[in-house]
Amino acid sequence: MKLGKLVVLLFLICIKKIYVVIGQTINNVKSDCTILYNFVNGDSKDYSNLCCHFKENKEHDEQCDNENYIKELNLYSMSKDKISNLPYFSRIEKIEINNKDLKKIPDSILKLTTLKFLSLSDNQIEVIPLSIHTLSQLEHLDLENNNIKEWPSEIFNLKNLKYLNLGNNNIEVIPSTIQNLSKLENLYLYNSNIKFISNELFNLKNLKLL
Repeated sequence: MKLGKLVVLLFLICIKKIYVVIGQTINNVKSDCTILYNFVNGDSKDYSNLCCHFKENKEHDEQCDNENYIKELNLYSMSKDKISNLPYFSRIEKIEINNKDLKKIPDSILKLTTLKFLSLSDNQIEVIPLSIHTLSQLEHLDLENNNIKEWPSEIFNLKNLKYLNLGNNNIEVIPSTIQNLSKLENLYLYNSNIKFISNELFNLKNLKLL
């Protein structure tokens, strides 16, 4: 009997230690709101889930899911220098960074592989980077009012893309590889310098608006 009680006691002690370790691990993981506010304020305070419940900031606006992970982020007043070092958010699906005079798509944005919606309109972007293909979940890409001249071949690897806005740019050619965007429903190319349209454009069976 004594041996049995000793085994039970040791088991309970081990279980308690496991819970303590797990609890410390969980507590050491910063919430999305803390990551965001540490980034914005340049401090290391714990902001818990502040950004998910209070909308008092002036540099950004965000929406969270039921577990307080940031899902949507609008950086309407944040400086472009700060935006280039935007931290990683594991579940983010939508980002809007418009009218910031950005000359390139920040590398930090291209690491957010859960993105489904990306709007970078009214900037000064000249080149769509080759690494755009990392955003493989992207369904909506808005690059209206920039200075883009060419399509990188990697953009045609965005197999989930349904909406693409390249209006008010300097696009001259619609290449044959456009047909790889088989889910595309809306394509905007108005006020461009288009000189050549590939026949493969008309193979997009889901296209509803051109």
